[in-house]
Amino acid sequence: MEVVLDSGRLRKLKSLLLTYLFAVNAAADCVRPPSVPDDIDLSEESMLVDQYTEGVQLSLICVSGFIRESGTGITTCKNGEWTPSDLTCKRKDCGPPDPQPHMTFDLSQGTLFGATIRAFCDKGYSLFGVAHIHCYDLGWFGRATCNVVVCKSPPEVANSVRSWNGGDIPKYGEIIHYSCEEGYALIGNSIITCDEHGGYTPRPPICEKTTSTVSSTTSHRNKFATTQAASTVSLSQEVSAPLIISLGAVSLVTILLMVFLYILHQKKKGLLTSKGESRYIPFRTDEE
Repeated sequence: MEVVLDSGRLRKLKSLLLTYLFAVNAAADCVRPPSVPDDIDLSEESMLVDQYTEGVQLSLICVSGFIRESGTGITTCKNGEWTPSDLTCKRKDCGPPDPQPHMTFDLSQGTLFGATIRAFCDKGYSLFGVAHIHCYDLGWFGRATCNVVVCKSPPEVANSVRSWNGGDIPKYGEIIHYSCEEGYALIGNSIITCDEHGGYTPRPPICEKTTSTVSSTTSHRNKFATTQAASTVSLSQEVSAPLIISLGAVSLVTILLMVFLYILHQKKKGLLTSKGESRYIPFRTDEE
């Protein structure tokens, strides 16, 4: 009987010892995976570990959108606790987006992971695609281009001819020229420009019919006749003045010449003295 009791006590003591050893070992294991910040997570290999026993090591990595700044990222289960991780992470920087023709960006939110920027087109260009571009783990997401504004066909103006140097459809900045057909006068601006809104500035001109050709011709002839008459009168005045002066001079010379010949003739007859005085000659008759 005593032997039996001794054997029972031994078995009981052994059971208590095993329970104690199990409790001691269980207390040394980690109950759950380590707590980490939002920018850190377990690696894929560490996620497959299902028992966190004493001494087991787990690898920590930066989550999507973040990159390792420093540290190894190793944590160990020790005395039921995880050792502190030395891993630090920082946001990825997408950097400035690739330049696009005639496009600018609003970078006021920065270029780090999670940022959103807005694309703008230059004057005369319209945005095609998305206006907001997002910085994700793989870089900028969203694509846009700036296409030149195209205007509709230029307005038709009656009795005019229009022309421009571009293609079939004018684009922003191209100039359209207008000219009127014969017999019509252009009223307004002869050129208009394709603007940034797809319209034209300023407003196109109009071609207004001029006066009849006959009236224009008659007026031209009357004007020519008046001008010719005025020129003739002016020419006559310019010619008559010297002519009158010349005729007067000739007349004066002629009169002086006649007086001179008369005096010379009288001298020859002896009727005048050398001083030009008349000499008296008594009248004689045959009886004396």
